[in-house]
Amino acid sequence: METPESTARPIRTAVLLAIGSELTVGETRDTNSGDLARPLSEAGVDVAWISALPDRLGTVTAALRDALAAADVVVTTGGLGPTPDDLTREAIADLCGEVPAVDPELERWLRHLFERRGLAFARTNLKQAWLIPSASAIPNERGTAPGWWVDRPEGRVIVALPGPPSEMRPMWQGWVMPRLRERGLGQDRVTRTYRLAGIGESAVAALLGERLLRTENPVVATYARSDAVDVRISAVAEVGRSAAALVDEAAAVVLTAIGEH
Repeated sequence: METPESTARPIRTAVLLAIGSELTVGETRDTNSGDLARPLSEAGVDVAWISALPDRLGTVTAALRDALAAADVVVTTGGLGPTPDDLTREAIADLCGEVPAVDPELERWLRHLFERRGLAFARTNLKQAWLIPSASAIPNERGTAPGWWVDRPEGRVIVALPGPPSEMRPMWQGWVMPRLRERGLGQDRVTRTYRLAGIGESAVAALLGERLLRTENPVVATYARSDAVDVRISAVAEVGRSAAALVDEAAAVVLTAIGEH
């Protein structure tokens, strides 16, 4: 379903939700969120938070509700399989107040896929052909779980992607990101990182001072690496001031304090 131009909103903020009890019990590590956060951040989108959620309908629905109140786009990964504990579709439908139904076109595609692979088509797989009225299917060329693109009335977007990275990544890169860019993705942002040697993170923080490290734009942050300390400066443009100019101003202060390192 296409969102009318009047209700479309630029994508400036995002929340990422990784869904699956295998994540919350430590059996599987969530790598998807990092693969999503990096291109969003590089495009100038603020990722408000990242959460891992168990396969519990109430928990996922509540997390979606909170995320949608805070962000322009909410991206979920996982929970799109055919089994009863794959609950992402149910949670989105619950949040939207809509009833999922088998989409005939998706069912034809799914049955043909199973036939081509010589696999028996279990009736439980019809769940993967569900759509709700406000959702469009995101093609999955490497698996049996299409994603969902859900337009909300206020212009926000929910994107649901499968959990396997080999399926999620091409869907994200080839289908989702181009459509987010059409909405107006991110904002003018410049980031610069200085790598330091011969000094610890606490000493760097002391030299930079609490006031500089608590500014909201530009953001100056320290990161302890295994063999070094990084100082990262990131800014978004303000009225009359470019992001590059804001970074340059902060960098001058940073280099005065710790330039020798």
